Amino acid sequence: MAFHGGDLDRLKIHLQHDPRLLQQRFSYREIYPPELGCADDLRSGLHGTPIDGTTLFHLSIDFDEREIFDWLLEQGADVNASAIIDKEGFGGHPPLFNAVVSEAYATGRQRDAYMAQRLLALGADIHVRVNMRKYLDWREEPGWHVAKNVTPLEWAAGFPERGWVNREAVSMIGTTLR
Repeated sequence: MAFHGGDLDRLKIHLQHDPRLLQQRFSYREIYPPELGCADDLRSGLHGTPIDGTTLFHLSIDFDEREIFDWLLEQGADVNASAIIDKEGFGGHPPLFNAVVSEAYATGRQRDAYMAQRLLALGADIHVRVNMRKYLDWREEPGWHVAKNVTPLEWAAGFPERGWVNREAVSMIGTTLR
C-alpha cells in the first residue's frame, strides 16, 4: 500500500527491511487486494499493459509514479526485468512495454515520455519478444487483446485502444531503430 499511496519514505523503509523487494514479482491480488474491495477477477484495473507478475519498477511506470521510478533506478532496478510468464505462455515483458501502452498516457500524463526515454538511455531492450494479452473490460464489447511474439513497438502498434499508446515513446523507439 506504500506504493499505491506514493509514499516513497515508507517504501525506503520496506526496502531496508527486505532488499529482495527490488526483484520481487507481485501478483495481481497483491497489487489489487480483494480484501480492500478490489475486483478478484485477475483482469480488471485501468492498465493497458498487464501488471500481474511485474516488479515495483513496472508498476511505477504504469501508475505514473515518477519519483518512485527515479528512486528505483537509483537502487539498481533492472530496466530489462521480465514479468512472470503465466501457464499459458503470456507475459515476460520488461518495463518498456508498460511505458509504450498505459492508462497514464490515456489520462494525459507521461506526454514527455520521460520514463521511456530513461529506459532507452539505460539500455532497455527494444528487440525483446513476448506473448501478451490484456482483457479490455472497458470496451463496448469486452474481450481479450492477444499479441504473440511482439516487441514493445509491435505491442504499441497493435494495441486497439490508440489513446493508450504513448506516441512519444513509440517515436523514440523508432528513432533508436534507425
